[in-house]
Amino acid sequence: MLAPVLPREHGPGEADLSAVAAPDGTEIFFCGGDEWLRDFVPAGAAPSGAGITGIDHVALTQPFDHFDEATLFYRSVLSLRPEPVAEFAAPFGLVRSRAVGEGNVRLTLDSALVRRGEWAPGVPSPQHIALACDGALAVAELRENSVLYDRDEHGEFLHFCTELVGSRVFFEVVQRIGGYGVVNTPVYMTAHRERRLSLAR
Repeated sequence: MLAPVLPREHGPGEADLSAVAAPDGTEIFFCGGDEWLRDFVPAGAAPSGAGITGIDHVALTQPFDHFDEATLFYRSVLSLRPEPVAEFAAPFGLVRSRAVGEGNVRLTLDSALVRRGEWAPGVPSPQHIALACDGALAVAELRENSVLYDRDEHGEFLHFCTELVGSRVFFEVVQRIGGYGVVNTPVYMTAHRERRLSLAR
């Protein structure tokens, strides 16, 4: 689709990977085979019994004026199928969210439509990586560790989140039994509220 390849320097022994830029500046790297693995040092296996099976999705916060453009980019350049738009009330105003995916690749694009009061404009919007598991209740007790539960006509969804790491990222552990769980999104946004406010001061 004529997306320009970004200039990139790489050191001796590093994989020579090509990347293009999404509308918000996110660099999308194309990795053939497993050559990119040599750029990373293994940090050890997941704890025994954790039940983590892979990455469920990656959530990318979008500037409001890039939201529709980002959907078009991921659809046309990466052939990711867009799902219906969802909107929900969050602690800092209305948020619009849309998932795009195909096969095992899934991104969620989130954008704050209005930012008001103490939240605007300097509070950073975090992004997150959601790790899939086959037993959220085996990883954390529902009541004791604040596992969230949602159910709709498609199935059930269990998940819990870490605290913010730095200013812009956190991790989520999810178990899908057919469902997605957008309804619970404002809950973890509220849980992160104080940390996000402190970073803006």
